[in-house]
Amino acid sequence: MSGTFLHNATVVLITATSPIWYLAGSNQPTPTIVDDSVLITTLEGATRSSETLTFAANGITADNDRTQFRELINISFANRKARPAPSLVILSNGDQIAMQVRTITEESVSGIRAGGTAMSVPLEFVKAIGWNLPETTVARTNRLRQVDSSSPDDTVFLTNGDRVIGEIRGLTEKGLSIESAGGLRTLPADSIATIRFSSELISPISNDGALATLQTTSEDIITITGVNDASENQLKTQTVWGAEFVVPTAQVVHMQFLHDRLTYLSDLPPRTVQHVPTIGEPRKLQSDKTVNRTPFRHRGRRYPKGVGTTSRMEITWNLGGAYTLFNTHYGLDDTAPKGAAVFGVHLDGQQVFNSGTIRDTKLRQLPVLNVAGARELRLTVDYGPRGDIHDTANWVGAVLTKRPDK
Repeated sequence: MSGTFLHNATVVLITATSPIWYLAGSNQPTPTIVDDSVLITTLEGATRSSETLTFAANGITADNDRTQFRELINISFANRKARPAPSLVILSNGDQIAMQVRTITEESVSGIRAGGTAMSVPLEFVKAIGWNLPETTVARTNRLRQVDSSSPDDTVFLTNGDRVIGEIRGLTEKGLSIESAGGLRTLPADSIATIRFSSELISPISNDGALATLQTTSEDIITITGVNDASENQLKTQTVWGAEFVVPTAQVVHMQFLHDRLTYLSDLPPRTVQHVPTIGEPRKLQSDKTVNRTPFRHRGRRYPKGVGTTSRMEITWNLGGAYTLFNTHYGLDDTAPKGAAVFGVHLDGQQVFNSGTIRDTKLRQLPVLNVAGARELRLTVDYGPRGDIHDTANWVGAVLTKRPDK
C-alpha cells in the first residue's frame, strides 16, 4: 500500500503551505440515543438526535425544526431493527420487497406484503425471488448468492440443492410450473429455495428523479421518487417503477437520500483502483455491494449504498473542487466476523483519518469531512494483525455534497 497508517484515531493536518482539511463533525457532541430516537444528518454535516419526528410530503419536523428532504443526507431510527423476511422479491435496481408470492403470470408477480397488504409488481422488473429464506445472516447471504449471477434461462433452485432450468409458465396454488428439457413440471412451493428469472427478459429500472431509499422493519428496501402523503401513522410514497408504496411510520428504519445535491462514490467512477493481495488475484471494487457481491450488512441491518472493498486496496476519485463535504460510515461486513482492517482517508495526498485496527462488524461513522477545494479523495484499507483474510471492508453510504453552484 502506498499510504502510511498512523495509530491515532483521527488525524488533522495543518501546514503553512497546504489547505486546512478538518473533520467538520469532530467537535460535535455525540448524539444521545434513547428509546425510539432518530439520528438526522444534514447537508451541512451536522448529525443530531431527536426523540420526536413527524413526516410531511416534502420534509420532516424534529423538535419543532422543519427540514426539507433536499437538506438531508439520511435519517435513521437507531434502535429499530429489520426482521428477516421469509421471502423477498428482488427487483432489477436492487430494491427488495418482503412479500409472500401467491401468483406469477406473464405480466406480474403478486402477493401479500408483510402486514397483510396486497401488492403486484410488473414481471419485467423482477430479477429474482428469495422463497424460503433462512434467518441467519451468513445462511441468507449464501442463499441469495444463488440469484446474483445472470442466465438467459429461468432457474429454480430447490431446497434439496438441485436446480431446474427452463421457462417458468406460472405460479398457482398447485405450485410453480416450469418447462424444462424434461418437459413441463410443477414444483411444490415448499420445495423452492430461490428463483432467478431470465436476464434477457428483465427491464432496468431507472433511478432518475429518485428522492431516497426507504428501509423498513419488514426488510423492504424501496427507492422512492417522493412522499405523496404523510400522517402520524403512515407514509404514502411513490416508487421509481411507478407504484404506490404505503408503510406505517413506526416501521421506517432508515432513509438514505438520493437527490441532486448528493453524489455517492458508488455512482462516481474512480480514477484508480489498486489491490495487492497477499495471495491470489486482485479483487474488484464493487458498487452498492460487498467485494463478495453480497448486500452490505452490519449487526443484522442491511445498507443499500456504498463501495465494497477489502484490505490492501486503495481507490482514488477526482473531486475537482466541486464538493464541500464527505460523509461515510465504515466497517467490516457481518460475513467477516474474524476480519481485522484499518480504514484510512486521504485528501490531496495527505492522510486526514485513520481508524486504527477494526476487529468487529460494528458500523462506525467518520465525522463529516470538509473537502471544499480538494482535488482528490483516496480511501484505503490495510490489513490488521490477522493478514488480509476475511477482510470484507465496506464504506457504507459514502457520499459527497455538491457545491451549491454545481
